[in-house]
Amino acid sequence: MNFPTMKTTAAVFASLYLACAQPAGATTLTEADEIAIALSAAPEHLRADAGVYVLRASGFARVRESHNGFTCLINRELPASFEPECFDAEGAASIVPVILYLAELRAQNLPVTEIDRAVGLGFATGRFRAPTRPGVCYMLSNRNVVVTDRKAGRAAPAGPHLMFYAPYARGADYGAPPDLRSHFLIADEGTPFSMIIVPVSDSAGHAHAGN
Repeated sequence: MNFPTMKTTAAVFASLYLACAQPAGATTLTEADEIAIALSAAPEHLRADAGVYVLRASGFARVRESHNGFTCLINRELPASFEPECFDAEGAASIVPVILYLAELRAQNLPVTEIDRAVGLGFATGRFRAPTRPGVCYMLSNRNVVVTDRKAGRAAPAGPHLMFYAPYARGADYGAPPDLRSHFLIADEGTPFSMIIVPVSDSAGHAHAGN
């Protein structure tokens, strides 16, 4: 997911994790590449049975059914962003439908204001909903390039991390400033898709090994 209110997030992650690979451009990925990179967001033990979507000209297409409740894809909210994500069953039911819809609308070259209006209408009419229970989205790949400023169209590399659903939460609710002094932060503050973001490292302080 994007980080529109956390302009320092990616810089903080990048300073913690020095080995963030640059993404291959969407136009250069084969479908096999796209599947492999999407699955790299998840822990290895979940990959074999996870469902997968790949991005095509008109939006996302499901190329593999999920057999364990997890769904993986590469989210590209901006041309500069590249976010392999793997959602649990709750995220697959609440967040993934919005991601799919956004990709469909962007493929039609609609203005951002019209896209935002359409998504807002989706929530108002019950087409979309916020997560209703705690859950996790894995972003364990080392190819993350996340949105740092949506309005300005900026994105930057970010290290492997976990995202826990916390609808409408704000950093102040948890005493969590956006500089990781609390060892986590809140992204998309005050929205249906607010997330608690936790960087992942091993006992030696190195980034989790994503592909």
